[in-house]
Amino acid sequence: MNGIRKVGGVLLVVLGLAMGSSLLQAQSVPGESTFKANCVLCHGVDGKANTPLAKQLNAPDLTSPKVQSQPDALLKQIISEGKNNMPSFKGQLQPDEITQVLSYIRKLGKAKKAGSGK
Repeated sequence: MNGIRKVGGVLLVVLGLAMGSSLLQAQSVPGESTFKANCVLCHGVDGKANTPLAKQLNAPDLTSPKVQSQPDALLKQIISEGKNNMPSFKGQLQPDEITQVLSYIRKLGKAKKAGSGK
């Protein structure tokens, strides 16, 4: 009986560590799930707007220097209010979710920059 408790205890510890690791990974990329749920259709998984719909709507490459150089306040306003073919997300996303999506967009821009050797 004592051996079963030890095995059960070890399993609980391992399960707890695995769950904790998953939670840390989910928290390490704020805005990613919101981006994937709301932005991928037009901007693509990588934010580069290489999708048929993106081309049809003339959606911008979110990793481009043109977008990445815009101030946070302007990009938050565009996400919230919409612009050109982009719809408003004010009614769908809370202000903190918009901030997290913007953070994720910035991360996509940094990934592009690091990948290009610049």
